[in-house]
Amino acid sequence: MDMGTPEPNPGSRELAINLNTSEIIMVDLDMLEDNPDELLNVLMEGQSSIYVWTQLANEYIFRDFLESAETVLRTGKRRRSPPRSSLTRSFPRVEFTDTGRQGELAPLYLLLANIQMPRAWSAPK
Repeated sequence: MDMGTPEPNPGSRELAINLNTSEIIMVDLDMLEDNPDELLNVLMEGQSSIYVWTQLANEYIFRDFLESAETVLRTGKRRRSPPRSSLTRSFPRVEFTDTGRQGELAPLYLLLANIQMPRAWSAPK
């Protein structure tokens, strides 16, 4: 069994967050608050997969807490991105590569784009 992505229970409204290889915290999604700070601390402390970050952001989007969803996605993106060397900081980063860990960030970027599209549509032209 892969400990990185726990299998969701179809009737359950819980999200499993791995703190380490032997400890899992279950988050009741029906009791989710608008402020994600406490959950972000747990996610950063644990060995959370992209699946967990995107599921949490999806739940915030579902509840129309778009700022919280964006905070979760941006924090997950920073947490999961490899550090940049001083030589590459002045050049734009190429995202969605086929090799390395960068490709795994695609779901985070796609959800961020989905949050930002309505803002762009309603922006003054």
